[in-house]
Parts: sequence; structure tokens; C-alpha cells
Amino acid sequence: LALLEHLKMVLQRDDLHFGISLGTPGPDRKPVIQAVAADGTVLGYAKVGWNPVTNRLVEREARALRWLEGMACVSFRSPSVLYAGRWNGRAICISKPLPAEGRRVAASLTTTHIQVQRELARLSLRWRPFCDSRFWQALRERIGGMGQPYYRDVAERAAEVLESRLHGEALAFHTSHGDFAPWNMRLARGQMLLLDWEHSEPEAPVAHDLIHFLVQTRMLLRKEPPGALFNMLQRREGEAASIVKHVVDVGMGAESLESLVLIYALERLTSYDSESHTSIGASRYFGGLINLLLPSCAGSAPQL
Repeated sequence: LALLEHLKMVLQRDDLHFGISLGTPGPDRKPVIQAVAADGTVLGYAKVGWNPVTNRLVEREARALRWLEGMACVSFRSPSVLYAGRWNGRAICISKPLPAEGRRVAASLTTTHIQVQRELARLSLRWRPFCDSRFWQALRERIGGMGQPYYRDVAERAAEVLESRLHGEALAFHTSHGDFAPWNMRLARGQMLLLDWEHSEPEAPVAHDLIHFLVQTRMLLRKEPPGALFNMLQRREGEAASIVKHVVDVGMGAESLESLVLIYALERLTSYDSESHTSIGASRYFGGLINLLLPSCAGSAPQL
């Protein structure tokens, strides 16, 4: 009750009613509170952290949304922040609802998805020596903390291959959504409405979001094994061809695709191995994908 009174205070409304969702079970689970005025108008959605992990996610989303508010985005819209702060040690981010209109997004990459990523690159593209980048340094640290010996060995081998292949090379980085997937998207009036930015990174490797979309839809929705994705990548067919074109448009070589997918798979493997985020099926998928990618990535250096 005290939290709800706090929300009334920060929104400067006494006529609020609240609906509370506890979210999807898992380590990222947190209360999401819908604030509704007496006339039925939804004023906002409050995400509330309750431990170090969820506090970081809530604050990360608030930073990403506030950064986006200062940008003149054309291809997509994101929620605006009504309030962000702490209450009794809990991070809170209240965002304004996006329009309720819109249709669901297909579970395959389209030109609309590519346009969103092109715009994020336009707004925040940076070139960094890969091995010295904050992204890689943080990922390298997580590999050292992995608990499952087999997957830690897989990750170490992947890291060695990437460091050898990309040593001294600059990689394109830009802001990512972080969970660029159909369940966080709608289409309305020619724009993509993008929700749930709590996994956003200010500097992620180019095409990270597109690879995430491709992998998540094929792994979770189509239930395909990693070999099916690997074969598509090797043949540069369908959605893989669209990702390659985006990578080339940004200024990297088409040969970079396998390395970029390996970076993504390694990041996912370390995430699922952590104490708070275990999934045997996901670890098996990403471990398998890494093992398929290693021989091709250990070959000749890419043209970046």
C-alpha cells in the first residue's frame, strides 16, 4: 500500500486505481503496476525492482528510454519516461503507454526490422577495437565466472578463437534493444512500437539485435535445432542474407557474419549459465551452436 501511495505522489494524482502483474517467472521477474485514472485512462506502467538484478534492469530501461526521448526516431517509437527513481531501495521506472493500436509483428525479419537497426546505428554507431571494448571485457569476465565446467570450456575456446580472429580489428558497435523479438513489437502507422528495453546495451556489436531475433524465433517459436540456423548462415539464405546486407551497409565485411553470431551465442551461453538464469535447454542450444561455428571462425581472418 505504501508503494501505491508513492506512485500516486510521483504521478500527482489521487484518483488512481492499480492493476498488478507479477510477470513471467524467472530471474528477471518483477512487479509491473498499471496506473489507471478514475475515467479509465491508463496513465502509465511502473516496473519495480526488488533485488540487485531487477533493480539494474529497471534502471537500465529508464536510461535507454530517456536517451531515446532525445532522438528524432523515424522508424520506431518507444515509451517515454514519466518517472524514474528509487523508493525504499527499489528501482522504479514509470513509462507512458504506447498507443493501443497496432498489429502483431511477423516472426521473420522484414525491411521494417532492418530500418530500425539502421536507425539505431545512425544514432549511435561507434568503432572500437573489439578486444578492448567494454562489451568484450564484460563478457570475458562472465566467462571466468561460469559454473558448468563443460560450457565454461566451450566458452573459453570460443573466446580464444574470437580474440585470435579479431585481434587488432575494429568492430562496429551501436545501441541495442536487447530483446529485439516479436513479443516486444507492434506495427502502427508505419512505425514499429518497441517495448521492454531493460536489456538494452549502449554499445553492442552491429547486428546483435537482428541475430537475437533470428535465433529466438527459430529456437523458441519454430523449435529448430542449432544446425538449421548454422546451415542458413553458411548458405547466406533468407534472413541471413538480410543481416549480411545490414552488416555490409554499416561498413563491415560479409565474412564477419559467423564471428558476430559466435559473439552473440557466447553472450547468451554465459547468461544462461549464471546462477540466477539457468536453462539446460538453452545452454545446450547455444553450446551446440558455438561448436558448429568454431571451425569456420578459426579459419582465415575476416575482412572487417
